[in-house]
Amino acid sequence: AEHKQAEDALRESERKYHSLASASDSMYLVDRDCRFLLVNERHLARFGLPAEQVIGRKHGEFHSAEDAVVFENYIRQVFETGEPHQDEYRSARDGRYFVRTLSPVKDDNGMTSSVTVIAKDITERKRTEEALHLQEMQLRTILESTGDGILAVDNAGKVIKTNRRFADLWKIPSDLVKKGSDEALLTYVLGQLVDP
Repeated sequence: AEHKQAEDALRESERKYHSLASASDSMYLVDRDCRFLLVNERHLARFGLPAEQVIGRKHGEFHSAEDAVVFENYIRQVFETGEPHQDEYRSARDGRYFVRTLSPVKDDNGMTSSVTVIAKDITERKRTEEALHLQEMQLRTILESTGDGILAVDNAGKVIKTNRRFADLWKIPSDLVKKGSDEALLTYVLGQLVDP
């Protein structure tokens, strides 16, 4: 009966593992030498290879030499410190962006025996951020190239945009134009509008 219970518990544990592994983004387990011990289906799909052609091989066999060195350094860090590490990187394979979390797997003595790596695809978020950054740069170019002085405030009265022409027209001191001087800038401008 005890043997049967142990087998049932093992099967249940395996079902939970497979459920977790298939539900996450790329997930894999590596040893100190960066050899793949386990790889989930999502990560195998990125390689386009079956598990038997990946398990036992080194991470560097599937990545550029530069990427392999960076990864090996992170793995070494996790083994030495026993602490997790997280970084953001762009895959040279397909240009997609990932947040990669490396977590130590510890043995009964509390020593790191392997490292679990979960890579979450953040490509769409990065593309949105890049598009917003481009729009911000375009808006800044328009603001600075116009001959008009522009000051924009939000509903709370906080200065959100201004241009150099506006500062020149109102003879605003340069230190008030710097980032973080919004309240002082607005106070200065309003003060100029009030008839003493």
